[in-house]
Amino acid sequence: MGSTLTDLSNKLRTTGTKVQDIGNSISNLGKTASIASSAVAALFTAGVKYNADIEQSTKAFETFLGSAEAAEKAVSAIRKQGASSPFDTKELIKANQMLVTTGVSADDSRRTISALADAVALTGGGNDELTRMASNLQQIKNAGKATSMDIRQFAYAGID
Repeated sequence: MGSTLTDLSNKLRTTGTKVQDIGNSISNLGKTASIASSAVAALFTAGVKYNADIEQSTKAFETFLGSAEAAEKAVSAIRKQGASSPFDTKELIKANQMLVTTGVSADDSRRTISALADAVALTGGGNDELTRMASNLQQIKNAGKATSMDIRQFAYAGID
C-alpha cells in the first residue's frame, strides 16, 4: 500500500508540474500577445501621425503653389524620392517647402533639394544637415546673393 501511495503521489506531482508548465506557457503566450498588440498599436498610431503630417504638408504646398492639384503632384514626387532616399520624407518635404516659399517652382525645388540631399548624404549627413542646408539655400534665395557666411555653412557641412 505504501508503494501505491508513493506512486500515486509521484504521479500527482508529475501531473501538477505539467499543469504548471502549461499554465506558464499560457501566461508567456499572453505576455507575447500583449507585446505584439502594443507594437501593432504603436505602428498604427505612427501611421496615422505620418498621414496627418503628409496631409498638413500637402495643404501647405497648396497655399504656396496655388492649387490642390499642383500640391498633390509635388508631394507625390517628393514621396517617391523619399522612398529611395536616406532622408525622411517629412524632411524632404520641409526642405522643398523652404525653397518654394522663395518663389522657386515645385519642380525646380525638387531638383535642387534632390541634388542637395545627394551632397549631404555623400558627406555622411542626415536629416538635420539637410534641413540646415535647405535653410541656408532659402536665405541665399531671399537675399538674392550668397554671403561668405553662407558659403562657410556649406563648407561646415562638408559640401564644397
